[in-house]
Amino acid sequence: MKILKAIKYIKNKSTLKDGFQLEEPNLFVQWELVPEELVQLFKSMPLKKVTNEYFTIECISLGGLPHKLGFHFYSQSPNRLYMLEFFRESYPDYIESFREFQEHFENTFGKPTKQYPINSEGFPSFEWRIGKSIQIRHYIMDRFGLEERLFIQRAI
Repeated sequence: MKILKAIKYIKNKSTLKDGFQLEEPNLFVQWELVPEELVQLFKSMPLKKVTNEYFTIECISLGGLPHKLGFHFYSQSPNRLYMLEFFRESYPDYIESFREFQEHFENTFGKPTKQYPINSEGFPSFEWRIGKSIQIRHYIMDRFGLEERLFIQRAI
């Protein structure tokens, strides 16, 4: 069983170097996309344009986890996708939300590379490093109230 999990983690990490797989809708979002290509990819779906460099959609990924996904693009050249932000519309229970996101990320990518001590908000912070270009971070911070932060970022 451990060998099968290890193979799954390696495959998921390898795939993440090229992009991110959504389950619903069933789409693969490549890191090399520019905003116009993202709009075309989601042309028949309710992709919300927040700014020229930020879009959101409700989706399912990471083994059946419903969430909102934010697509962040560099505002300067190259205007490519560089960050995926995972969040919820509302957070009635931060403890449960944090636990659920963390469980799905660990089931998809394995144990984090680093775990930081519990912060002043009462939560640990986690970080995955995948190769030299991918970083995943998960933490809760206080910015006008608690805010869960979970993102996958690719260096350009």
